[in-house]
Amino acid sequence: MLKKIRVSNIHCLADTGWIDIKPLTFLVGNNSSGKSSFARIFPLIRQSIEHRTKGPMLWYGVNGYVAFGSFQDSVHKCSATQVDCIDFCFSYELEASQLRYSPWYRPVIRRSKTIDLKMTIKDNGDYTFIDSFSITNSDSVVRVSCLPGGPVCEICINDKIESGLGENIWVVTESFFPMLLHISPSEEGVYRNGIQVAFSKKLFEFVKSFSRSN
Repeated sequence: MLKKIRVSNIHCLADTGWIDIKPLTFLVGNNSSGKSSFARIFPLIRQSIEHRTKGPMLWYGVNGYVAFGSFQDSVHKCSATQVDCIDFCFSYELEASQLRYSPWYRPVIRRSKTIDLKMTIKDNGDYTFIDSFSITNSDSVVRVSCLPGGPVCEICINDKIESGLGENIWVVTESFFPMLLHISPSEEGVYRNGIQVAFSKKLFEFVKSFSRSN
């Protein structure tokens, strides 16, 4: 279940800090303080999830949702330093029954745990892309850095670069949340169906080795 959200560098919002998501949430602030910008982030994410896009974001409104214009229109411009990225952070509370790994379906933990996801997006003038994303729990941090167009250039676990782990792995962003796919050099860019088992198993074992058994 989504518990908190945090957004940085969008419209007038330099950094919202972590905001609790409750069944009933009130936004209180001065005029032009960013209340509307924050509220519009939710339909922005929704339309980016529901519709296939070239990158992670669908900036233009669809089905009566919202129109942010473009990355250049949306990125925060009130800072003394030039900003070239937008950050989306989500904090989830997952039950132990939800934290399973395919294809073995073995529980990763035995009790509920908080998982944080952070996505950093940038734009190269032609399209918006995911620059990096990370998954954090109380025991470990996995960070994936990407190049424009999708290839993974680096995977770090607890600030340690795992050489070879991201080889031939691409980040596919046809919706808001990224998906990792393996591309065989012999296939010349043809995606395999889903993440390669060998890679996913290796990444799973890395993460598991940094996590407590409970």
